[in-house]
Amino acid sequence: QRSHKHSTEVDGLNLCVDNSSLEMQFEISSPGLHLAMNSCAAAAIATSAGLPLALVTESLSNYSPLDMRSKLEVIETGILVVNDTYNANPVSMAAALRLLDSLDCRGRRLAFLGDMMELGKISRQSHVEILQLCEELGIDMVGVAGPIFSDIVRNINAEGAYKKLIIACLDAKSLASQVVRLLQAGDAVLVKGSRGMRMEILVDVIKETAMSWGDARCTEGG
Repeated sequence: QRSHKHSTEVDGLNLCVDNSSLEMQFEISSPGLHLAMNSCAAAAIATSAGLPLALVTESLSNYSPLDMRSKLEVIETGILVVNDTYNANPVSMAAALRLLDSLDCRGRRLAFLGDMMELGKISRQSHVEILQLCEELGIDMVGVAGPIFSDIVRNINAEGAYKKLIIACLDAKSLASQVVRLLQAGDAVLVKGSRGMRMEILVDVIKETAMSWGDARCTEGG
């Protein structure tokens, strides 16, 4: 495999890979440049081992993200959720934020992030860099859960260093109680954190809140 092209859609990736004699297009049902790169790396290894490119791309197109791992969920009321709550480290957190930034949405981009655990000496600086990346990407609103993020945010808010709305809570359950009043139709929302933070609580609240809007409209309409 020599090269690749990719484009991101709401429901996944469109990719094109080629070798010296054949070009193949295929789709993966999950977005993100990191997945495009992983797919092309897998295709290069498989074809180098002698597998036909057509068979490789067919197999890759059957990829489906596991629960809580970059799983894209579109709620009928217009909210797009990237459920990446299984785990987190600095590299995967940055990739998820860039994924959020790449998505087309008619509303705002929101990131609800939980502490990244077990980072040792690089822990605090890694969390600072993630918040800096949120600023660089222009994420419209950031909510964080966990003692590490919360301690950093207290200083950021005091200094006025972050220009967008940022909310800090000590745990996912407390942050979830704030989410209800923050959501708007058309938002694209990333939820991610280390496994111990149980950030999937927020995904459940987001779904329940968004679906309640639909229920309310049905009630109003009779």
